[in-house]
Amino acid sequence: MECMTCGGKEFYKDLGYFYCLECQTQSQDVREHEFQEEVRNKTGKKVHKPPKDKEESKITSWECYNIILHSLTNQLIELGANHSLKTVVKTLWIAYLEKLQVLDLQVDAKPRLPAVNLKRDVQILYDLKKKRRKRKKSTSDESSSHTDAISSYSSLKRERTKRKSALVQAEYTESSFRLTQESSFQGTETLTSLKSSSATEENTLQFSSGAQKELRRKLSKSHITEHQKDVELAMKCHKMTYKDRTRKYLRSVQFVSPEKLYCVLYLGLLIIKDEIQVGDLLRFVREGHLSFNNYTHLLQDDMSDRILGIQTNPKNTMLTHKAVRTTTFRLAKLLGVLDYIVVPNIVKLCERYCREMNLPDEIQKAVKTLISITNPAFPIRKHKECIPNYEARCMSIILFVMKLYFGMDGVTEYELSKYARLLNQKGCESNFFNLQEWLLHMKFRRFVIEQNHFPTYHETDRSRIDSDLYLQYIKSHDIHFGERSKLTKEMTKYKELLLRLKELQHDFITHLPFPPSLTPFRDYTRKIVEVFRDKYHSILKSDFSNDNIAFLKSHDIFLPQIGEEVRIKDGGANSNVILEKVKYRTMSNRLACSVVELVDDSQKEDKNIFKKREFLKKKKKRSRFENESINEDVGYKIHYLPHKKYWLYNTVGLHDLAPEYFNPFLKKYPHTFMQVFEECCRIIEQTPADLFQTFQHTELCLVYLVDYSGDNREVLVDKKLLFQIREAWNCW
Repeated sequence: MECMTCGGKEFYKDLGYFYCLECQTQSQDVREHEFQEEVRNKTGKKVHKPPKDKEESKITSWECYNIILHSLTNQLIELGANHSLKTVVKTLWIAYLEKLQVLDLQVDAKPRLPAVNLKRDVQILYDLKKKRRKRKKSTSDESSSHTDAISSYSSLKRERTKRKSALVQAEYTESSFRLTQESSFQGTETLTSLKSSSATEENTLQFSSGAQKELRRKLSKSHITEHQKDVELAMKCHKMTYKDRTRKYLRSVQFVSPEKLYCVLYLGLLIIKDEIQVGDLLRFVREGHLSFNNYTHLLQDDMSDRILGIQTNPKNTMLTHKAVRTTTFRLAKLLGVLDYIVVPNIVKLCERYCREMNLPDEIQKAVKTLISITNPAFPIRKHKECIPNYEARCMSIILFVMKLYFGMDGVTEYELSKYARLLNQKGCESNFFNLQEWLLHMKFRRFVIEQNHFPTYHETDRSRIDSDLYLQYIKSHDIHFGERSKLTKEMTKYKELLLRLKELQHDFITHLPFPPSLTPFRDYTRKIVEVFRDKYHSILKSDFSNDNIAFLKSHDIFLPQIGEEVRIKDGGANSNVILEKVKYRTMSNRLACSVVELVDDSQKEDKNIFKKREFLKKKKKRSRFENESINEDVGYKIHYLPHKKYWLYNTVGLHDLAPEYFNPFLKKYPHTFMQVFEECCRIIEQTPADLFQTFQHTELCLVYLVDYSGDNREVLVDKKLLFQIREAWNCW
């Protein structure tokens, strides 16, 4: 900038004006401007990712279930199932989809829809595109008049186009109606009528028969027709969600859910007569070997079970043994394959359970003999609507044999254990089976496995979690969380930092892999003994499979070896096994209140009356220890034969009781019997109520209906007992 007078280039400022430094002339051209510098983030190159092919992830819910079932079948084969399971499951799955009217091998038709979760399937089947949400126009004061004019003009134009299209459509329908009337006289049909009829069928939603039956519970026939015409699912009167459907429909075989996939697997296992049973399936799920309630890792990267509309178990509850057997029966009945269900090999199943319980081989032989004599048929009763409880029947026979040999009344088993210990001290060639030591081994084995195996620990005590044991379980199963979750840049850096710390951290957690097994506790114990050889007591290493029980069957040979006079008594040592009847809630009449005179007689007052509660506690504890413990000083004076007088207690409808009424009744049984009973429930993954019902039926059949000697039997007169025996025989 130069001065207009002298051409100088230097200026100074005075009172807001600029003057030339040489001629002192005021300049109007020179001005001062302030600029605010804008600090921006560092910019980088924008990376354009190739758009994902969205058509690949557009699969229906049935195709998603197909992928999950295929993966579950492969997992089950890796766990030990026969390879023929894949072919059988595939055949059952195709037949199931045909029954649900999803698949038709003869006609190329669209699948019929269920009454739940229609949106995604409808969008794929009818090629509907998502409507983009329009942005709201700005309503500022400056542009309000302009926008009002534009909106009024566009609305008028829209109305004109609607009228024109309606007029053209009316003329077209009238002309086509005339043509169809003329062609009807000639016995021909025009192409336009065929197109219109096919178009109406294609543009309506078709529900399956089970879905229509479910919708008729709340909707009329005309209203269902309106919903069928609503292809775009614009009607908001009735949403097809899980909350709107009944529990009966969601649990029925007319609706596909993840739980039904496991029933298809179990039905396939029954048809091929595989060794894996329902209890094994539930244990594989509980221990994390078989996927359940989370199927994201089974799908592709661009899929998600949440996006596909698959409702996983929201309450994180496990499958139950009875529910799987009931649903499998209904599924087999729907598919017409009830006649193809084969009874599993009961003898092998009993052998496996005896190995898992570490019982002597002679008890296995006794169980096999009992099965060969009774020959259980396991009939499938259609009115029961449930697959027979094969596992509980095997466990009931094992329990019956143990109760037959040892009494299991709280006293007899300890006396017979004392008898076995005295014989072992004599230095006999074979070791005799000591039930008391076996019970101690089973209790200690469960305790040790709970300390090293997280699923067993969590199943026993869910109130608290051992963090180290949980981390060990995660590491052994190679579980990773949040691999597919989208992280911000900041969270990504945090994750990288934590991964570096993990690599630098010392691995202090002992890694104990527990592979899947059909005899889990037996194999887990061997694994723990191999790793911790010097840590646990030798009682964990004991093996009772080679122990002898001949001293119970041939007492006339082994009793003289004790060197004392022993009296033989038929029956058990505890003749006071009395179980109270189950108390049902009844209505009682109210008694009228009356005035009672209080008498205070201090002379006859007992000084110990206020110590009654403490005295009863001590007495109860003392009697319990006297029954369960054995006095070492007293010799073996009486030998009991519990098989001569078998004790049992049967009542009707116990399994239908609520747990708060059933569990107190079950705890009244002797402690030793309950310990063995709980171990049996643990092995077959069943509730005590289900096993107890089967055990009662087994006892009635084996005691009253089986003829062991061919002698004449007594005639039963008790009608209540006869009813229970008939019910048990129908299930045998």
